[in-house]
Amino acid sequence: MIKDRDRVKAYLLLATSCDDTLCTTAQFILVRVVYNSTLKWRYVQITASL
Repeated sequence: MIKDRDRVKAYLLLATSCDDTLCTTAQFILVRVVYNSTLKWRYVQITASL
């Protein structure tokens, strides 16, 4: 579930194989934008619990 205030970016994902064992596929994906301050805050939480 994406909250109202979360920023997301839409991308097109393309996948294929070089040896023809996979069909070429394309699909839209959403990526939630995470800021560096959020990552640092979480890192401090994780390392403090170790």
